[in-house]
Amino acid sequence: MAMSVRMWQIFWVILIILVTGTVFLLNDNGFFDQSYGTPSYANGIRGTATLGPTCPVERNPPDPTCADQPYHASLTVTTADGQHVVGQFDTDVDGTFSVGLPPGEYAIRSTSISNVRPYCSSRGTIRVSAGTYTIANVSCDTGIR
Repeated sequence: MAMSVRMWQIFWVILIILVTGTVFLLNDNGFFDQSYGTPSYANGIRGTATLGPTCPVERNPPDPTCADQPYHASLTVTTADGQHVVGQFDTDVDGTFSVGLPPGEYAIRSTSISNVRPYCSSRGTIRVSAGTYTIANVSCDTGIR
């Protein structure tokens, strides 16, 4: 009899884990989401993260080998004022990214602390409207001057 009670306890624990895990995998529409827990949105931010400057002295005309380079980075989306973290993501190896977000005003910055180079940030407020992806590129500063 003690064995059957133990088996029931294990059954209920597994069932609870499966049910709660399934809830976390569902998006706002009740469908499973490929990103495992991040809601799917028809709007958000797309762009490219670039790293620069890459040479200590800029020349005129510019040297093509010194152009900013695509950068694979860990980035954080915040509210426009930077006070609240909305989410984190990694760019692709070519620096591109696409992040689904609800309509609102945002900023993007490095996930690491601000005094570590390279430090990445978007310019100004990024406004996301319903049904569209806003293009916003991110510049990552190497600190080379």
